[in-house]
Amino acid sequence: METPLPSAPDSPVRRSRRRAAGVACYLIGCVLSVVSVAVAFAAFDQPRHWLAGAIVATVLLLIAVAVLVAAEHFFVPSVADVLAHDARPPVVYLRPFGEDEALTYDVISTGETTTAITAKAEDFLLALNAIGPLVSIAEPNRWARLGMHPHGAYRDFVGEGDWQARVQTWLDQAGMVVLAMGDSPGIEWEIQQVRQRVGPQSLLLYLPPRPADAFTRKGRHKKEQAIYEHFRALVEKHFGLTMPPFTESTYLIGFDADGTPVMAPDAPRKRWAFTEHGRVADAIRSQLGAVLAKVRPDTQLDTYQIAGRPGLWARTIAATTLILTSIGIGLLGGSAGVFTHFALQALPGLMLTAGWVLLARYFGKRWVWIVPIALGISVALNIGVQAYAQIDPEAGYMLLRSPWYQLAGSLVHWIYVGAVLTLGVALAGRRAGDG
Repeated sequence: METPLPSAPDSPVRRSRRRAAGVACYLIGCVLSVVSVAVAFAAFDQPRHWLAGAIVATVLLLIAVAVLVAAEHFFVPSVADVLAHDARPPVVYLRPFGEDEALTYDVISTGETTTAITAKAEDFLLALNAIGPLVSIAEPNRWARLGMHPHGAYRDFVGEGDWQARVQTWLDQAGMVVLAMGDSPGIEWEIQQVRQRVGPQSLLLYLPPRPADAFTRKGRHKKEQAIYEHFRALVEKHFGLTMPPFTESTYLIGFDADGTPVMAPDAPRKRWAFTEHGRVADAIRSQLGAVLAKVRPDTQLDTYQIAGRPGLWARTIAATTLILTSIGIGLLGGSAGVFTHFALQALPGLMLTAGWVLLARYFGKRWVWIVPIALGISVALNIGVQAYAQIDPEAGYMLLRSPWYQLAGSLVHWIYVGAVLTLGVALAGRRAGDG
């Protein structure tokens, strides 16, 4: 049977449709979030109907969050697109699908609220993107496609009966393989394939961490030793190794050219960590650096990039700012009409900016990005001043009349107009479909 190749990059049409769907979902989510805030404040002004209004506002907010999460699904770059722009061999991460579940490492109390710090096993390995794109096979079901943010490994989505052939293909192309040990029905087959297809220096065994749930160092030591002993038998059975006695947390095992195991129990670690998550992250990062320094001395883990993360943070900040601005207007006595005016002022500018972002991606020229950047700055200035004018009309009017504001607005506008004119001149005489 012929081994299937990893999926080809999305076509420009399909990529454009996904981005357009993502932009549409994002804008709808932002509008729904503003509407939910407006409904909530309007409900407080109606003593007889405040409960119904609060329920409607909550439902709208939940729908807005769901739509924003769905938008991120369309923005996540596919593994094929990532590899098309990154010529380095990938780092393949093999793990039991149960390791995709986020575990709670800390629960921090802040007054009457608590914040949980969670992480998946792969979240501690992101530094491996400095070697090559960290990729993994997604769990073969539709639910695995939802809510996949570009924080962990890039996912390759395959059918339920195709994952073994796809794993073999990835192993043949991999620059390094990370095998997470676990109680999985497929672990025996994965170990066999790794030993057949991957050289010793390109293999890392990963003992996924588990929250210690202990307040003392002795308690953590006992819990981690139990985890170590559980995986120790599995490693010795399949790799013919004699694991050393447990001394400290051991998460990573590498191999030299002769297949001799390389461990770093004495890797430098920070003495103090304020959270269990921070302690585990520091330990894994230091052990990863120490092991790679022995098996791949030329590896530098200091800097790495994850495709899609800057866009995710930008969209998150923009949506959060919009919601907080709406709440601020409501707290300062803004009426439903104010919210409507604010939304009508903001939405066209956001849509226009999003459209130019898609056009800039389509043209693929860096200088074309001047258009959406200048337009975005102009829209942000306009929204900010309009919101300020609603909060303090007199001060807002003075700001609108300020020569500095007018100068800044005119400068940004001329940059935007000049960039659009330049683009038009560059496209003069061409027709759709021309190179």
